[in-house]
Amino acid sequence: VLTSNGAGAAPTFQAAGGGATALIATITASNAASVDFDSGLSSTYKNYLVVGTDIRPATNGSWLWARVSTDGGSTWDNGASDYQWQISGYASGAARPGYDFADSEIELGPTAAYTGLGNGSDSSSLLQFWIGNPSSTSNNKTCVWQTGGVSFSTGDEPYFMHGSGYRDASAAINSVQFLMSSGNIYGTFNLYGWVDS
Repeated sequence: VLTSNGAGAAPTFQAAGGGATALIATITASNAASVDFDSGLSSTYKNYLVVGTDIRPATNGSWLWARVSTDGGSTWDNGASDYQWQISGYASGAARPGYDFADSEIELGPTAAYTGLGNGSDSSSLLQFWIGNPSSTSNNKTCVWQTGGVSFSTGDEPYFMHGSGYRDASAAINSVQFLMSSGNIYGTFNLYGWVDS
C-alpha cells in the first residue's frame, strides 16, 4: 500500500495492515466420523475462518453439516432447535434454496431435498466457513459460508451453495465440528484467526 510519510517526505510502499490470517490448526480427515476443532476459538480473534479442501463423504449422497460446542468439544450442541440456517445456490442445473429455523445442525448444502456430495475418487468439494465473535456472550453465534464441488448426480455435476446461520443462544462457543449427514468424512480443514490490525 502506498503510504504517506508526512509533509515533505516521499511516500513509500508499506505492508497492508489488517486482513491477514493466522493459521491455528489443521485437521486431515481420512474416513473419520467428524472433524473437530475442539480448541482454537477464543477471544484472541474476533472472527475465524475454516477452509476445507478435498472434502468428500464416505457415503455417496451425504451432505455436509456443522455444529458448535461451549465446552471444548466434550459435547456438541445438537438439540432439535439449537440452530437456524438458510442457503441458496445451484445444483443439477437449477436453483436449490433451503432453510430450517429449528434444527439440530447447520446444513451447508446441497441438502437432502435435492442432492448430496459425490464420493468418487475424482469428486471433491471446497468450503469457506466464517464464524463471527465466538467469545461474545451478548449475541447469537453467527456464521456464513460458501461451498462448491461435485454433487452426487448423473454425470457428477458441479454445485455451488452459500448461506448463513447461527447457534440460537448467546453463550460463548469455543469449538466447531464438521461432519456428514450419514457416514464418515474425508478432507483437509484449516482453522484461521482473522487479524484485524
